[in-house]
Amino acid sequence: MIILDNVTKNYTSSVVFEKFSLHVEHGEFLFVTGESGSGKSTLIKLLTKETDVTKGRILVDGKDLSKMKRRDVPVYRRNLGIVFQDMKLLGQDGVRESCLCEGSDIRLQKGYEPESGIHPEPPGSYKAA
Repeated sequence: MIILDNVTKNYTSSVVFEKFSLHVEHGEFLFVTGESGSGKSTLIKLLTKETDVTKGRILVDGKDLSKMKRRDVPVYRRNLGIVFQDMKLLGQDGVRESCLCEGSDIRLQKGYEPESGIHPEPPGSYKAA
């Protein structure tokens, strides 16, 4: 669950949000759209803890981001899923390889058959092992 409670975000020369509130339930998808300069990127930066609120608070799964220590941010971000409009892929890899971050503990194996109960992907595709 994501809760923005009376969030105000000021930059030196502008106010992006003023007393903005939002409630997103667990399992809901959120699509952020709007005109240039309307605060879409700032909202993502607030949720990913790249920047902090000026006033108010943001709770993600019950954790108050304003109280989160910098050393805990990388662990927090591992639980986020964000799809960027401009396809932020790693190198020349495809979506699957970028998401799996080759070199991590997850390996790709061609022809891997998933355990029962999981629908297999089309023949010839890659599957996480």
